[in-house]
Amino acid sequence: DGRLGVAPGGLFSIYGANFGSTTETAAEIPWPTALAGVTVTMNGYPVPLYYVSPGQINGQAPFEIAPGNAEVIV
Repeated sequence: DGRLGVAPGGLFSIYGANFGSTTETAAEIPWPTALAGVTVTMNGYPVPLYYVSPGQINGQAPFEIAPGNAEVIV
C-alpha cells in the first residue's frame, strides 16, 4: 500500500523493478536526494539516497519524520 515502517535516520531498502536505467552509488556525504535519475520522498520529505539500481534503492529515512509508518513515493 506504499507504506513502510521506519525510524528517523534509519537505513532502508526498497526492492522492485524499473527504478532507474543505471546503477549508481553516492560518492560523498551528505548523500544526494537524487541518484541515477531517481528521487524518493517519505511523508513529503526528500530522502538521502546511497544506492540506486533498476531493482533496488537504498537510502536513509529523513530525521524529520515521526517513527512508524511513512508514505513512500519513488
